[in-house]
Formats: sequence, C-alpha cells, structure tokens
Amino acid sequence: RLCEAPPRGNEPLMTDRLSQQFTFLQEADRLKTVLRASRLADGSRRENSAEHSWHVALYAMVLADQAPAGVALDRVIRMLILHDIVCRTRSPTTSARWATRQPASASS
Repeated sequence: RLCEAPPRGNEPLMTDRLSQQFTFLQEADRLKTVLRASRLADGSRRENSAEHSWHVALYAMVLADQAPAGVALDRVIRMLILHDIVCRTRSPTTSARWATRQPASASS
C-alpha cells in the first residue's frame, strides 16, 4: 500500500512492492514520448499520449455533472488516466502504430 508506515530498524527501504510501483511510474513516464495523430487545439504540434490521458481525465472532471446518475467519476478518471498505459504494454508495436496513425478525416 502507498500509505504504509515507513520501515523501522533493519527493514529495507525498497520493498518489492515499492520497486514495482517505481517501475510502473517509469513506464507511465514513457507515454510522454509517444506522439498521437491528434494535434493540439492550436494546431502547433501533435499531442503526446501523456497529454492525451491528462486532457480526457480533465474533460471527465469538468463534464461530470452531465453524466448519468450512478456513474463513478473516480473510476472513469482512473480508466482514462490508465487507458494508454494498458494499450502500450499490450503490444510492442502499439507505439509504432500510434506514431504513424492518421486521423480519421485523412483516411477518407
């Protein structure tokens, strides 16, 4: 658990769980290097996957009052933040596909 008490005495500072958490965070950081096909609102450059995850989570927070009753906003936000991490780790070629993917309007 993230909120466990710090180790005492001779207990190791880096537990297996903590090591796994840092490994996960390092993998998540790599999303900053994965460019998506979509461009920023000002058109200046392509959005990276980390920005995309942040942006859709922000949309969910701002538009939460528009959701049907019973929607668990905390779960929606967790899913939006993690969705690209799951896609990235599922396939080694996912990043390459994202980098070359064309917007839907360009393929028609």
